[in-house]
Amino acid sequence: MAKKKSYAKKRKAKNTKFFVMILILTLLFAGFIYYTNSKMDAELRELDQEMTSNKKKMQELDEEITSLEEDYDIRNTDKFKEKIAKERLGMVKKESDENDENSSDENPQNVENNEENNDDSN
Repeated sequence: MAKKKSYAKKRKAKNTKFFVMILILTLLFAGFIYYTNSKMDAELRELDQEMTSNKKKMQELDEEITSLEEDYDIRNTDKFKEKIAKERLGMVKKESDENDENSSDENPQNVENNEENNDDSN
């Protein structure tokens, strides 16, 4: 009987050690999972902030592109070019050129009359 009691005590001690080791390993594994999860959450928050920032920059760039396209369209008109020529270069459009262009656009007979008038003046 004494043998059985000593065997039971030894077995109980070994079982307790095994249980403690399993408990420690489980706690370490849970700690590792928690640490990894918190790191991933922090990285996810950082990526979300970066994505929000990039979306905002993209929206600002889209607005700037739209503004530049509008500016380009305005600057590409003849009216704007004439205005710049007048303001910066001091150029003045001749009244006769404007009349000739307007009259030739309106009536084809005026083109012939204008050509005859120009031949007579030369």
